[in-house]
Amino acid sequence: MIQMSQKKISETQRIREAICWENCRKKLVDQYCLTVAAQTYSQQQTFLPDGNTGSFWDEKFAEKLPDIHHMEYWRLGQIVNLIDGRKNLLNIGAGSGRLENLLWKKFGSRLKYSGTDITEATLSELRKRFPDWKFFQRTLDDMKFSPESFHQILLLEVLEHIKPSETVQTLKTIHTLLKPGGRCIVSVPVNEGLEAMLPVNPNQHMRFYSEQLLRFELQWSGFDVLEVRRASAFARGFWWKQILNTLFCFAHPNNLIFICQKRK
Repeated sequence: MIQMSQKKISETQRIREAICWENCRKKLVDQYCLTVAAQTYSQQQTFLPDGNTGSFWDEKFAEKLPDIHHMEYWRLGQIVNLIDGRKNLLNIGAGSGRLENLLWKKFGSRLKYSGTDITEATLSELRKRFPDWKFFQRTLDDMKFSPESFHQILLLEVLEHIKPSETVQTLKTIHTLLKPGGRCIVSVPVNEGLEAMLPVNPNQHMRFYSEQLLRFELQWSGFDVLEVRRASAFARGFWWKQILNTLFCFAHPNNLIFICQKRK
């Protein structure tokens, strides 16, 4: 019983320390203390518990998927409209294949598509559904693609699942894989209330992002930010509220899409 109690205290302390690091990093970026903020990525030794395994996500994707949320529908529609079907594409973190369904409807086999994920069963299913496309079981630190292989790279709802100590290296790897002038599209959740939910963490998020923090990480990694698109998780009247919020900013965003270009 004593050992269990100590373990619980240790876990609670680890979560508190990880939250402190995240909040400190965001505050440093907000105050333009960028050199100090950059140092925190290598200094941090305590992180949120990491349950992001292939088996976890296979089980997650195998569950009966709920009806798509309006905000996710918005995000996927934005991404599809940003893709150039004449240029090859790498999707890092293909997930359940919802985006792939939309891309196939629009481009079919004309799009030279490659996708990666850490799952096994889900990737096997995606290979059956899209036999003309390529899917690879790859971790973020083992991409195994040649430098300057892709015109377009997607990193959607992925960065929040990795430790801050691995974030910049991941983005620099993407920078290496892009052709000169190539584009990277990144999306992350923000203002999701994870801090209040912990230790419950149903989606195994490791980070607390803000728009300023993600912009800092992308610019640090060699990208120019061309545009940022924002959406809020309105429970009702999503589409007209989204239009009004774009004009008047009366609600905090809950999802960000960064459209970036490889800096020459």
